[in-house]
Amino acid sequence: IKASNSKKWAVVIGVENYKKAPDVEFSERDALVTKEYFNKLLGVPNENIFYLSNYNATKTELETLLKVTLKNRISKDDEVYFYFSGHGVPANEGDSYLLLNDSDPANPKISAYPIKELYEDLGTLSTSKSYAFLDTCFSGGTGRTGITETLLEGTRPGVMKVNDVSLAYNNLVIFTATDKNQLSNSYKEQNHGLFTYYMLKGIGGEADKNKDKNVSLDELQSYIKDNVSRESRKLGQTKEQEPILKTTIDKNSSI
Repeated sequence: IKASNSKKWAVVIGVENYKKAPDVEFSERDALVTKEYFNKLLGVPNENIFYLSNYNATKTELETLLKVTLKNRISKDDEVYFYFSGHGVPANEGDSYLLLNDSDPANPKISAYPIKELYEDLGTLSTSKSYAFLDTCFSGGTGRTGITETLLEGTRPGVMKVNDVSLAYNNLVIFTATDKNQLSNSYKEQNHGLFTYYMLKGIGGEADKNKDKNVSLDELQSYIKDNVSRESRKLGQTKEQEPILKTTIDKNSSI
């Protein structure tokens, strides 16, 4: 358990229910537990945690939070943890979007949040590190719903073309639940998203391979990837899921 640190901030979003898309199983619980872990294990004070779920998690709310509230309150060398659990969608021109409660999967350009913009919002904050944990997929499939039809009729599976943006900032650390064209699965036995379950366990100390009481980025990624890959393979070939870490920061630094 880390002492509360006023230089740490978090934005935690869980969208389980959507106006125009299928529900995402366990997303709200994912977000609630993540909020608690960020507070108790990473030392983010409760008053520095912004939490949006379901009908409160709209595009406007998120935009205001990232572009105004957070920007105004962050001071030099603070740290920010951003977490999202919900749907992601590809758009045909190669961009990917986070779907908020009021987003329309058929019109992501107008109604959803571009991943590229999210990375810019986090990367341009005057933080020493901005973390993004995304338990979503950009394949256009419905992932955790247990139904395999696509969210978007007629779209091709999304190809993540945001790698370059994610590496454009020297303070950005991105953990994504899936490699391109994969679905993000739920872990029914644990009532969580598969990625979130192992992310939390890893942050909780399970990932600390060398037992130095710190979890490094590398240790966390290895732990998440090994466990999520193994568990997703048990679900069948079409469900394979391989989480990715993207950063220019030294991977031996601790989270």
